[in-house]
Amino acid sequence: MTTIGKLDVEVKVQSTADKFWNSIMNSATIFPKVCSGLYKNVEVLEGDGQSVGTVRVIHFAEESPVKTVKERIEEVDETKYESGIQRY
Repeated sequence: MTTIGKLDVEVKVQSTADKFWNSIMNSATIFPKVCSGLYKNVEVLEGDGQSVGTVRVIHFAEESPVKTVKERIEEVDETKYESGIQRY
């Protein structure tokens, strides 16, 4: 079964903007290491894992009700620390 949709989430984070931005931009390698109970791995299918056009598949931990998510980075604005990731 495939589900396509949009998820908007607001999360409060205790971090400097620079550290948080760096963790998001390097999430393909950082998230599976620091959140191994949630992320099994992140597979980069196209691109460098950080820039516009990158396509990656997130494989979640076995216990997660969501097993995989495929996403494409459509926009990155480093001056505003914003990114546009479309999941499909």
